[in-house]
Amino acid sequence: MKIEFKDALSGDEIQNAQRLYQQLNDVSIFQHVSFPALPSANNKLKYVLATDVEESLAGYCVMTEAHSNSLPFIKTAKIQYGPVCAKPEMEVLLLNEIYNYYKTHGFSSMEIQLRHVAGQAGEKIVTEASKHFSFYHKYNKNNRVSLHIDLSQPIEKIQKEFTSDLSKNLKKAVNKNVKVRLVVIDEEIKEFASLYMKMGNKRGTIHYTETYLFKLCKFLIETQNGFLLCSFVDEKMIGGGLFINQGDKTEYQIGATDPDFKKIPSSHLVLFEAIKYAKETDKKIFDMGGIGFYATPADQIHNINQFKENFSKNYVFYTKVLYVDMKPFYLKLLNILSFIKSRWS
Repeated sequence: MKIEFKDALSGDEIQNAQRLYQQLNDVSIFQHVSFPALPSANNKLKYVLATDVEESLAGYCVMTEAHSNSLPFIKTAKIQYGPVCAKPEMEVLLLNEIYNYYKTHGFSSMEIQLRHVAGQAGEKIVTEASKHFSFYHKYNKNNRVSLHIDLSQPIEKIQKEFTSDLSKNLKKAVNKNVKVRLVVIDEEIKEFASLYMKMGNKRGTIHYTETYLFKLCKFLIETQNGFLLCSFVDEKMIGGGLFINQGDKTEYQIGATDPDFKKIPSSHLVLFEAIKYAKETDKKIFDMGGIGFYATPADQIHNINQFKENFSKNYVFYTKVLYVDMKPFYLKLLNILSFIKSRWS
């Protein structure tokens, strides 16, 4: 088996990785090698490829490397929902190779979120990986929990699981003449991105720039890895949602609503239409895009949890994040510095 770490991939390597990605049902868009990563001066992507004796791609992984602004010699690495491999033993092999690479290159720590839901397959990989390197878990918001809807059911059965509040809001949106449709043209994509910024500024929470969100929407739509559904009243856009297609699943990624129309429950209708669209396009699972399982009522995400739980109470837990400390002293130093900064700020 040939293992290569790279800062960039060739055209053929990209095609091979995309071919493997498309063969699997439990992949994440964050491991799509052409996925537009959030721009950051402190981060860069690293790729690892595993090819067999016949020079076929057996597995790969996209990692994010980062360094501290205040202490540049402290370097960390992160894996989001990888590696991507058809065979569990290859996944364990790649994890071990990645660990050895970062340990020998002076990295302080590594975080690994596997792509598997908690269960036999994920547990087996975690157990096998523990034979090669040490790691630990934390019980915090970084561990992924989501809500799933089984799309193999008739749509009427799916609707029966909706809360009465959700059903009332869906009727209200229809009565308010809210229309939901796919958005594909640049002008309307820009309008959605602008709406997201308007909502974010009102709430005081913005995760993406307007430019990046436009770029992300374009990538997902043009590569058919996702779709954008927006809500309109009298042809005026008042909300929308960006959804990702990955494997046999559609996942809710980003939502936006116009604060000036907050009394109209358009987001409820957008989600329902997305569920129906995912079912019509033969997806097996609709993922509500994660919830803040460890959130308290004081947290803003608590309200988002309640909104999503109107659609489903089917909680799905993923394997917990693996935390790997390769230079514990450096991490303690970074934590002390962060504590001092928080006290002064």
